[in-house]
Formats: sequence, C-alpha cells, structure tokens
Amino acid sequence: MKTARISPKERFEHRLIQSGYYQRAAGNVRSKFYPSKQPSPLMAQTFIPPLRSGSALDIRKGSFPVYGGGQHSLSYRNPILYQGLHEYVVTPKNDKELSPIYAFDNNNHSLFGWLEAFHMGLLEAGSLLIRIDAHDDLDSPPPEIEARIVKGRIPALKEGHDITRSLWIREFVWPAYDWGLFKKIHTVLSPGADMVMGPPGNQRFEITDYVKRMLSSLKHEKKSRIAVDIDVDVTDYNLELILAIAEIAGVTTLASSPSCIDQRTGIERERELVDTLAA
Repeated sequence: MKTARISPKERFEHRLIQSGYYQRAAGNVRSKFYPSKQPSPLMAQTFIPPLRSGSALDIRKGSFPVYGGGQHSLSYRNPILYQGLHEYVVTPKNDKELSPIYAFDNNNHSLFGWLEAFHMGLLEAGSLLIRIDAHDDLDSPPPEIEARIVKGRIPALKEGHDITRSLWIREFVWPAYDWGLFKKIHTVLSPGADMVMGPPGNQRFEITDYVKRMLSSLKHEKKSRIAVDIDVDVTDYNLELILAIAEIAGVTTLASSPSCIDQRTGIERERELVDTLAA
C-alpha cells in the first residue's frame, strides 16, 4: 500500500504547529501571537491583522486601518488612516529547507518574523540582513522601548512580539542588531534615498551593483545565515533583481507599506513575489 505523499505546505504547517507558536483554528494554521485582528497600541483607530499560513491568493486588502499619520509625520490631530492587509501570511519558499516567507503591511513586523525564524532554528544569531527599501528605517526606538532591549540577549518570542507591536515603521532594525540577530546589514536603497550611519557593519548599495558585486559570494553562505527584507515601495522596483537576492535567504519578510505606496500596487507586488518564490 502506497503512503500518501505529504505536500510542502503540509510539512511546513506541521513544522509551524510543532514549534508551539501556531495552532489550527478557524480552518487554518494561525499564529498564537497574532490570532485575530487586534487594536494597535500606537494609535487609536488602527489595528494589527492576524497571521496565518497561506498562499499568494490570501494576500489581500483589509477593510480596517493599520497605520495612522503620514509618510513624513507620525502625529496629526486628525491623522490620515491607511488600510493594509486583511491578514498577514506566512508561506514556505520553494527550496529544500521550506524557508519561511512572511507577508506583512507595516515593516516593523518583520522584526517578529526574524525572531520567530530564529526560535524555530531557521535563522542563526549574528546573521546578515539584506534590506531592499526606499528608506533606511534606522530610526532609534523611543527611550521606553530602548530600556527593554538588552544588548546581546535575544528575547523570548513573546517579549519580542510585545516590543514589535510597540515600534513605529522605521524603528525595527536597531533592536534586531542590538539583540544580536544580525552582525552585518546590507541596505539596498532606491536611488536618491537618504541613509544615516546606522549600526557598525551597515553598508549601502544600489540594487544593480549589489547583484553584480555581492551576490555570487553570498550564494555560498548557509541560508540560515541570511535574512532578506523587502519593502515593495522601492522606486526602482525590479522583480528579476529582487528575486535574485531573495533566492539566497533563509527567511524572507515583505512589507506592502500602506503609508508609502498605493495598496493595489503594494499587494500586487507582494503576491507576485510570493507566487514566484513559494513552494
């Protein structure tokens, strides 16, 4: 009698459940940390979507605001409210490791994706972070959050989730560096974008130059030593070059950036990336 073949999705979801961080609920495999739509602690009237296992087809626009403010300001008496994703999605990459791909809207939640991958044994401490973005996202967290970050100590996932929820969209890179998740950061920025100095080991690149000069040497690295973070608001969006970089990652995080790009475009790009990279 032949044994039924287990699909990559089934193996991936089994791993999620075995980690203890996910459970079957409402017909899906759902995160215990993002189980349902939750109010955001940062601004009234905004919410954080749930996280579930899914596919490119599950990346779709939500009907509730996920961000308030504006592209260049975070405090308005009457903030502009932006809708993002209906749900966050995690899906397996088309590689033998079934590396996770996370689709978020606000980029700060990438911090949770990296930390979860670390605790699941899919990302090593001291790894390389490659960020593809129109912004450097190197703002420091506020003092009350800084006080909760112990340099050189990677926190438990619950503690890291609590910190992630409390960060604005440009404050999530420094905590990952300070914890020790990453030792080096390669920031692949859109042309003309400004960048502050950032952590030691932070280098700036332009995407064409990065693929030509850096990619061949990085292909020999263990995937568990590389994370790739893609904010799809990049002005020089080039699917072929972005995919070339994402292919080497042990964990990939995506942000649809509701405050920076029309979500019809942002979600279309996330779907395109997931559809191409996923198992």
